[in-house]
Amino acid sequence: MRKGCTFPFHQSKLQNTSQIRTYSSNRRFPAMFPKLFTILFTVATAVFAVPFGPAPALVESLVPFSSATANITGEVGVTATNPTMLFYPTANCLSGGVRHTLLDRVFQTCYLPIPNPFTSVKIDNPDGTYLPYTVWVSFTGESCPTGILKIPQSNTCYNLTPTGNGWQRRNDAGGTF
Repeated sequence: MRKGCTFPFHQSKLQNTSQIRTYSSNRRFPAMFPKLFTILFTVATAVFAVPFGPAPALVESLVPFSSATANITGEVGVTATNPTMLFYPTANCLSGGVRHTLLDRVFQTCYLPIPNPFTSVKIDNPDGTYLPYTVWVSFTGESCPTGILKIPQSNTCYNLTPTGNGWQRRNDAGGTF
């Protein structure tokens, strides 16, 4: 044995060179498993963490809303003096809106409005008083009640990304001004 050269085992215990190769191979092989596991875990985490589309969003319209100039049709018996939901097939609540009543809707029940899908939405609250409930919308690709977002304020138009396909009135999350 040469000076300065160290081995993790004593040479006298080994019979031939094949034992040396087997011993050294077995010493490196177990160290490979943690590295392989770390690489596979990192790749799997990265693949499953990437979203498959844009997150649903409500974006306040930059166009001021006026119910006097909007082309709105309504459900039978719905008056414009009570709080109502307005659904539009166009962005910025511009035209083709359909009015749905809020007063007789059952809480935590999903409704499919006309038009479906809708691109913009508004809570029309003519007297501007506090509403003791909230209104939520679901997005295309989701099924109500999953994937829903709360409409934050009445008398404001919101554009939906992607389009909406359902809504519900809720009494478990505060109210709306």
